[in-house]
Amino acid sequence: YPGIDFLSHDAGHLPEMIFGWQGNPHLGPFHIASDILIFGGFLMLSSAWRVLYKAQQEHRLATTGLYARMRHPQYVAFI
Repeated sequence: YPGIDFLSHDAGHLPEMIFGWQGNPHLGPFHIASDILIFGGFLMLSSAWRVLYKAQQEHRLATTGLYARMRHPQYVAFI
């Protein structure tokens, strides 16, 4: 990659560099997909926390919402 300035910010967006895509790398498909996954994780985290907090206040096991589908939705949201 002779034309790459490895000290520039845009060089940190490796998929765009490898595929040779021009333009703003923050508007590329990998960056947009990453933003969607991060936002989805925040939604999942807040939804799971709400169910867990309500169950803790009622001194019961959390078995509704995302906890009805998976054991640790907050861990999945962080990942």
